[in-house]
Amino acid sequence: MLSSPRFTMRRRALAAAGTAAALALTLAACGSSSDSSSMPGMDHGSKSSAASSPSATASMGDMPGMDHMVAGNGLSDTQDGYRLTSSDQSLPAGKQAAYRFTVTGPDGKPVTGFAVDQTKRMHFYAIRSDLTGFQHIHPTMAADGTWSADLASLTPGSWRMFASFTPDNGAQKGKDFVLSRTVTVPGRATKTPLPAAAGSTEVDGYTVTVKGELMAGMAHPLTVSVAKDGKP
Repeated sequence: MLSSPRFTMRRRALAAAGTAAALALTLAACGSSSDSSSMPGMDHGSKSSAASSPSATASMGDMPGMDHMVAGNGLSDTQDGYRLTSSDQSLPAGKQAAYRFTVTGPDGKPVTGFAVDQTKRMHFYAIRSDLTGFQHIHPTMAADGTWSADLASLTPGSWRMFASFTPDNGAQKGKDFVLSRTVTVPGRATKTPLPAAAGSTEVDGYTVTVKGELMAGMAHPLTVSVAKDGKP
């Protein structure tokens, strides 16, 4: 996905360490929900984004919704009076499930007014603790402010659920938020160690190369190049 000036100015180095690594990999268009629960492929719907340059190099400035991490590190369920609440502390393994949640405002009431960000009022992410599972969902909201994110099959283990949004009214109107909670998927969980840091990798005959150095506390571009058989 190519950077736009608006998001490039707002973006900061993601503070959530390993989570940031997973989030930065999302280069697909933001028009439909993901059906992937495992990192390889990260199917992001039927439409994919294409680079506009012949070299097939795209800027990683825009993770849909997650430029909001500038407002915090995304690892808390509460910020500036807003709270992510959910009665779902666990979800079943091996089958589709809905995660239901509500965002309450400083007055303690459910928030129902959200600004549109990249065509959606809410961006939702489910990420496994060892980064081997990743889903990007566009949940639906009921009239009472309850959101429902329809997740694909989850593997056993600990997952963190991120809600990225911008209130459309109230004292914090226009401010970007990322709030999150953890969920346990029962069953025998096997953690997969993260590979050593590298600037490139090969998957199914494709070579993906990342260039650029992240710097804490400031915006900094990364570029991604995709090649096959040595050709862009």
